[in-house]
Amino acid sequence: MSIGVGIAISPSFEGSHIPGVSALFSYPKNSYNQGEADPTPTITGTTGGTFTGTSGIVFVDSGGSADSSTGQIDLSASSIATHTITYTVSGVSSNFELGITAIPYQSTRSFSFDGINDYFDAGVISSLVSTTNFSVSGWFYFNSTATNKAIFSYGGATNTQYSFALQTQLNKLRFYFAYFLNDGGNRFVDSSIALSTSTWYHIAVTYDGNETGNTNRAKIYVDGVNVTTTGGGTINSTTTASTGSFNIGRWDISTGRFLDGKADEVSIWNTTLSSDAVTEIYNSGAPNDLESLTNASSSNLVAWYKMGE
Repeated sequence: MSIGVGIAISPSFEGSHIPGVSALFSYPKNSYNQGEADPTPTITGTTGGTFTGTSGIVFVDSGGSADSSTGQIDLSASSIATHTITYTVSGVSSNFELGITAIPYQSTRSFSFDGINDYFDAGVISSLVSTTNFSVSGWFYFNSTATNKAIFSYGGATNTQYSFALQTQLNKLRFYFAYFLNDGGNRFVDSSIALSTSTWYHIAVTYDGNETGNTNRAKIYVDGVNVTTTGGGTINSTTTASTGSFNIGRWDISTGRFLDGKADEVSIWNTTLSSDAVTEIYNSGAPNDLESLTNASSSNLVAWYKMGE
């Protein structure tokens, strides 16, 4: 007489097995954000075991202990990371890889721009009048990503006075700096990724006047990632900022380049933010307190427009 034993194999699981006992289980999804409903796994193998997790996982019914009888995860209390959840029954175990992410950015209040004539004039930013290092950060939502939709700019009312501007260009981003600085310069860098409409993005630009070359001096970050590609124009001298206004949602008056979308949490820095600082500001999609950052000093934060929040 022979006895056949069937073993179910899933690519999501790793573990041991013995005849008659199975530790197979799964959660409905492989990834959750901290704001979702706490998930409970389905045990398709032998019941009566316990669940454990890697450091940072908190189970709803753990009662302060390291294991759980149900495997339900307290998402809001668990850390942002990819965790391994292990189910063990009668000495047999299997694993499930589960990712926990931050709550996606959701603006409770923001400024909306119609793409026709709406803009926000923040006036002269005195700390930028003669600086050669600066950064701008903010959250932006696009109804249109067509070319020449301005996101923000700093300078005067004519092209010869503009110091920098960010706009959409062929569904991507273009960051102009030292724009038309009397020497005929028209320096810019582009982003490498295409933008989607109806999506919130964290966008930051940084400028270091002490560097050489376009992509060394100017950088574009989207959702914490440097996405800068080679731009155009020749750098002939260091940037000298004008005494014009900082505008959100508009470039210059003469061309009428207006943002069609929304803006929130826009900040201006009189320093070149590091990539670590930009990543910290983005914070996996959950905006940080800009006055309590580890990788950037609040003394360099010269303006922070919370847009009504």
